[in-house]
Amino acid sequence: MLCSLRKSPRCQSFGFKRFITSLEKVFLEKYDASANNKLPANESIDSALTPEQERAVKLRHESMIKLTKQALNATSLVTFNTLDFKLALNYWTSIRGHSQLLKENLCVDPPRYALDLFRALQEKGHSSFNREVIKSEESAFGGLLYLLEHAFTEFSFESDQLELDERKATVSMIQKLMDVLEVASLLIASFDDGTSTDFDYQMVLIHLWSRRAWLLKRFHKSIKTDNEQSNNIFQGAVTVEDCLFALDEIGKTLLSKDSTSPQQLLQIYTLLIDSWAQSGMEQSENIAMKYLIKMEEDERMTKIDSRPYNSILTLCVQNKNDEKAMYLWNRMRVSNAVTPDFHTFSALLLTLVKTDRVNDAIKIIRETEEEVNGKVAINNVCYNIVLDGLSKNGYAGADKEALSLLQSMVQLSKRGENSQIAPDRITMSIVMEILAAQGVPASEIEKLLVKCQSDATNNPALEPDTVMYNIVLAAYAKDSASRDQTSRGSTAPKRAKALLQTMANNPSALPNTTSYNSVLHALVESEDVNLDEVLSFFEEMKTMKAVNRTIIPNTFTYNIVLKALTQDTTETGIELTEKFLEEFKRNGIEADTITFNTLLNSMVQHSNSDISNRAEKILKKMEADFKNGLSGVKPNIRSYNAVLNGYAKAGTVDACRQAEKIVKEMEALARDDENRADCRPDLVSYACVMDAYARSKMLDAGERAEKMLKYMEQKGIEPNTICYNLAINCWAKCKHKDAPLRAEDLLNRMQQRHESGSPFVKPNSVSFTSVMNCWAQSNSDISPERTTQIMHRMEALAKAGDKEMQPNAYTYSTVISAWGRSGRCDSVDKSMAILNHVAANFSKGESPVRVNFAMYNSTINAIAKSQSGNKARDAASLLERMKRDFHEHGNDHAAPTPTSLSAVINACAYTINPEERDEAFKIARLTFRELLTKKYGEPTSTCYVNFFSVCSRLMPPGNKRDQLAISTMFDCSQRGLVNQKVIQSFRYAVSGEGYKYAIVKCNLN
Repeated sequence: MLCSLRKSPRCQSFGFKRFITSLEKVFLEKYDASANNKLPANESIDSALTPEQERAVKLRHESMIKLTKQALNATSLVTFNTLDFKLALNYWTSIRGHSQLLKENLCVDPPRYALDLFRALQEKGHSSFNREVIKSEESAFGGLLYLLEHAFTEFSFESDQLELDERKATVSMIQKLMDVLEVASLLIASFDDGTSTDFDYQMVLIHLWSRRAWLLKRFHKSIKTDNEQSNNIFQGAVTVEDCLFALDEIGKTLLSKDSTSPQQLLQIYTLLIDSWAQSGMEQSENIAMKYLIKMEEDERMTKIDSRPYNSILTLCVQNKNDEKAMYLWNRMRVSNAVTPDFHTFSALLLTLVKTDRVNDAIKIIRETEEEVNGKVAINNVCYNIVLDGLSKNGYAGADKEALSLLQSMVQLSKRGENSQIAPDRITMSIVMEILAAQGVPASEIEKLLVKCQSDATNNPALEPDTVMYNIVLAAYAKDSASRDQTSRGSTAPKRAKALLQTMANNPSALPNTTSYNSVLHALVESEDVNLDEVLSFFEEMKTMKAVNRTIIPNTFTYNIVLKALTQDTTETGIELTEKFLEEFKRNGIEADTITFNTLLNSMVQHSNSDISNRAEKILKKMEADFKNGLSGVKPNIRSYNAVLNGYAKAGTVDACRQAEKIVKEMEALARDDENRADCRPDLVSYACVMDAYARSKMLDAGERAEKMLKYMEQKGIEPNTICYNLAINCWAKCKHKDAPLRAEDLLNRMQQRHESGSPFVKPNSVSFTSVMNCWAQSNSDISPERTTQIMHRMEALAKAGDKEMQPNAYTYSTVISAWGRSGRCDSVDKSMAILNHVAANFSKGESPVRVNFAMYNSTINAIAKSQSGNKARDAASLLERMKRDFHEHGNDHAAPTPTSLSAVINACAYTINPEERDEAFKIARLTFRELLTKKYGEPTSTCYVNFFSVCSRLMPPGNKRDQLAISTMFDCSQRGLVNQKVIQSFRYAVSGEGYKYAIVKCNLN
């Protein structure tokens, strides 16, 4: 019979000659990895076999091996018992369980025996093996088709994994895939003699055509037909459409017969609808729907089940056609009273979830819960689909809804109405992930884990596994990073380590690399991270490979440790971090983009041009490595922005030039290579350049920043509030004579753009305060008035409802400072008025801003710089008010600082009226003594400078002044606060002899 098949035109067109030589190589060698998980089961899986059961399995298989060998050695079917032949063929095509046991002990390969028997069937006389036998062997041939499908699936997977252009796919891969189709053709040829009209026989033929169409569809999906070698193989081959039309013809013939029973009609319609639905052809959905409608209208149909509907619903999942899915659902439930099964619910719910209709999916679940009575086939898979939708669609209140669904599952399963609704590990894992994503504390999620452990006694499907533990560990890492001041964040690392230990003692949930990484992450993200503890845990993890092979540090592990090391931003810390990169190489760990970005972000915390240059060299090395084929180190926008941030902080003119150069390189890279579009400069990139301008204090910094704003607009990037604020800051720092006016012009421009509808440009309190600061630092005569006007403008906007415009403490301090710098006769009154204004607004509840130490200090400085009398008394009086505000009124923001007391001493030093000098000196000396008690903090060198000014200005020359000044200098040297300004002010306070004496006593050489 095999010879006759070789000569038939049908088999010649499919390259049947290749089949004989390649069948075993292509399919049998590939079977081991996949088929055992897919073939129809007639045995239990290898898992729990007693020794007696193992012996029974071996004996039975040994007898089947003997029977099979007899069949293969028989000269013809005439010399061999047909029933035994059928028994052996069916046995080897349907076996699933104990495969590993058989291969290890008996060297048995079930599919090899099955295909050998099939080939023997063809070779030893198909004609004598009559049609009744063939019909009864449908399951055997079905088993063979499963082998073909699984072999094809493996090859399809291999082709998907090839990281090559499809045009470079190897001929051998295409050839193997074509061989799959040839076997399907062989089966069709062996059945189809074109004469039979028997229903069962015709149904077998429809099945085979349908299966071949499925294989062809998978083939076309994996290998593109624009490959020249693939096209050559396709020439003359049957297409998916050919297969479908072939089975269509057979189906229509059977449907037209009056003798076809309702049950047979349902079989035909179901297979036709399913074949078209799975074909993947453009018109498949329409044709499948036509058959469905025809089935519904066929008066011969007495009962319709859910299978035809399920086929189209599955297609709806693939096409994300939620409207068609709901239409079918309504037809089933209302028009035709078809009882849905769990496949129906699964496909419908999955379609709704995929089309972001989670609310509708939940509604269907809730409606179905009311009908659960043993007849509605809903199970935990349906709930899991909806829960998964909750976890991925940003659903508001997902945590509450998830817990509610979980509660429903538990209650329905306890009622005993549907045991398949009981939650399982997948259910609990999804619920726990939802809770973690919604910010539920890890300790609460762990309670669910503990509950699963206790409930597993009655429901083994709830036994926590490694995945569930890892979800809780990841939640603890998230808690640790939250910087929560409650115990939630502070105890997270400790609780994560305890949970890891629990896993180590649980054989069903042993920790893996992800487990250790989560604990390590919790340790590193802790607010008070202990570097020694992190490194100790890291070393422990490295040694765990000898105990548990699933615990192997990976790139993510090393990146976490690297992040811990980068928290030491000193130059020594950076050197240690760079050395740690060598640890990557020694242990075969490939550094990736995240690795280098972590290092770069650590380095650029310094205001140091040398370190910024080193960061740029690392960036260039990343680019070089990427161009040499290391795709894992591809620099991205974060890499470039990190280096730009470093140059911004360097604060030099050269750093500005380097920043501008890097931005140009980024633009060129994105322009010349479409695959590097992710390196195109963004708002952060241009903002870093403007920040560099501001820190450099170049005279034209403001001009450059404004040009940058226009350049961004030309590039199609709309500058936002931060960019405008940086440009204003450039004017504030550049000391240009027109800086205040230009800064205020930018502020007005921001306001106009916002009012014109721009959502990204809206002045905020930083914008206004920066302009005020620009005016305050200028020498303009109108500086105090302009800062005051802007302050009132902010207050008016805040009062009108724009809470973002509420002036803050720095705003008010800036206005007071502007008045103080002016030196006007009314500067003290104006400063005090603003101070009292802030205090009054707070007490009336009109403003959240309280008077703070900066406002007090600015007002005391205004007193010191004024030309009014009673400076010392007024300054001391304000300091006492400041103390009362802090101690008696509970205003922590008003706590005096050494600068506050030093400002009072300075006010005393510059007392103008001679009659006030004695009082001023007493106030200064008392204040300085209080300062030395360190009640309000450590004194600074400025405190000593100001007190030496008091000595030189308020005390007459002589021994008393020398003794006080020398004793003060000795105290200053003991505290290590002596600098050039201190020595200079001290020299004015003592005589020549006293100065020489102090040099020796205080060791000032």
